[in-house]
Amino acid sequence: MSSQRYLIVSDSNGEGAFIAEVASRTGGRPGGPMVMRASKFFFESNWFGGSYRLTHSDAAESLAGIEQMGIAYVVIDSTPNLSQLPHWEQVRRMMRENPDRLQLVGQFPAGEHRRVRFLNIYQVLHFANPPTRKFEFQTIYTRGGNICE
Repeated sequence: MSSQRYLIVSDSNGEGAFIAEVASRTGGRPGGPMVMRASKFFFESNWFGGSYRLTHSDAAESLAGIEQMGIAYVVIDSTPNLSQLPHWEQVRRMMRENPDRLQLVGQFPAGEHRRVRFLNIYQVLHFANPPTRKFEFQTIYTRGGNICE
């Protein structure tokens, strides 16, 4: 893996698993890949999922933010029966409405008895390099502010 930027769209277990996989493959060395969780990019909520609020007004604004942050790949967990919050519709719309800006480059099918997740990997064709916007997300319920790269 190179020092790319990824956005993982999944439930909390899938997000964590993807981040752990990336970290285990890179050994935690500086300058390695960066991963943004969809749960930190597409919406804000309190610790228990209440006060849920989308952070982007529409799919076009979401994709613009992804491109500005230099995210090169969007990984979407398409495993059946995932708990899907309202931002999933914004993600689907973003993929459907922008085939000229997001290209499917890989699929990893679910394993026997759904023990493995089904992942669709999209390349962001026009991401900013270097990024024009930093990774930043809300941590008011755990740290009392924001984290910014």
